[in-house]
Amino acid sequence: AFVIGYLMHSEKWPLAKALQEVRLVRRLVDPNVGFRKQLCDLERELFKQGPSWSMTQEEVSDLLDMDIIKLADLKLYTDLPFVQYEDQWLQAGSNAAAGGGKAAAKALSAPASTSAVARGGSKPTPQAASKGVRSPAAKSRSKYPPPGARRPSNNSASATGSEPAVPIDAKLQTALSTLFDALDTSVCFFLSLDQLKRAAALLVTLKNGGDGNPDDASAKEVEEVLKALQGKGNASKKGTDTATAAELFRRCDSNSDGLITRAEVAMGFREVLGRNVESKEVDSVFCSADDDRDGKLTPAEFNKWFLESTDDSAKLLNTCIGHETFGRRVAALTKGWKVPAEGKALASQLEALAHREKPPHAPAIFGPDEDRAKLSEVLPGHLILTNWRAAADAEAVSSKSVSHIVCVGAEFENEEPHAKAGIKYLNIVVTDDEEQEATMKAAL
Repeated sequence: AFVIGYLMHSEKWPLAKALQEVRLVRRLVDPNVGFRKQLCDLERELFKQGPSWSMTQEEVSDLLDMDIIKLADLKLYTDLPFVQYEDQWLQAGSNAAAGGGKAAAKALSAPASTSAVARGGSKPTPQAASKGVRSPAAKSRSKYPPPGARRPSNNSASATGSEPAVPIDAKLQTALSTLFDALDTSVCFFLSLDQLKRAAALLVTLKNGGDGNPDDASAKEVEEVLKALQGKGNASKKGTDTATAAELFRRCDSNSDGLITRAEVAMGFREVLGRNVESKEVDSVFCSADDDRDGKLTPAEFNKWFLESTDDSAKLLNTCIGHETFGRRVAALTKGWKVPAEGKALASQLEALAHREKPPHAPAIFGPDEDRAKLSEVLPGHLILTNWRAAADAEAVSSKSVSHIVCVGAEFENEEPHAKAGIKYLNIVVTDDEEQEATMKAAL
């Protein structure tokens, strides 16, 4: 959060750009919602505009829960016209309740017919055909929140491309999301080929009674289920690939303007593939797909690249599927399966499978230790972001000619391992806690 704030000051970057640039070199960066609120305030103070990085439905709900924001101030942090909070539809920007967050939240509800926003994110509005032109309702909203935000809801009864519509009730929808979460260990909203193979093994276990070991599942049965999850065997494979391309485009389109830039492609691909994406890979995408050479891709340009490219990254991405596609295909696959004799509903059994794979409330994994200890050069030759372990490594510090170290956290007070080598230290006492946002404000 401090590095992002520094970039907003020194480089004159809006919050969206600063956050994305930091994530490009350090994918596990995810400021808590209280600190995001303060960064939005800083953006407004510096540039007299905002928010360039609109908060999601869930983030706004968290701020209201903690009484950190007032209902009348919602428009300062999100561009959603209505948000849902405690079963009420609230109009962002209302002056009806200036008294506080939780207490004021019940003061105003949207009309019962309002359906513009669903819990977990806004419903995307179809893009206008011409480049850069969007309907007002679609402005700067995304169904796919940034890493660390809660996952969006499944598309309960729709079909994309050539896939048939499958009715999904609320319980089954929740179970499908729980299973997806258990498999999506990298928290990137897509499942890789290996994760899909694991899903196939779990589903074979369910089909055979639910008590077996997924590792002992028949290879032939696993392969059959895997093909179904990948959409192989559908009447039109191109239609299913188009569905995946659309989900991937929305995943990359971090500011929801209907276009994706080189930085957004690099960040999105890295999150989905779980590895660093080389500059030449991103350049290859744009050289192949950016027909008008404006440095931005439309959904049509990206879709064409995804379907036709022979790039290694395209081949890998074609083996992945997103949250919505996964839910739709699992629902279709299991529709004809008999429920085992215990009489449990399919939704309950899917949740049981998910909890076997990953116990409920298990913490999300945003990056292994080696990622945290990486020396991430935010501004090459000037600013590095890393953890305490790496900053205490004399060889690592020396290799980058570090002259100053800023330590954030009370636990680092008076910890200056390289002071004798002439390195200067600054300690900022702020805890990584949403409710420390006032302390963060003063420090920023």
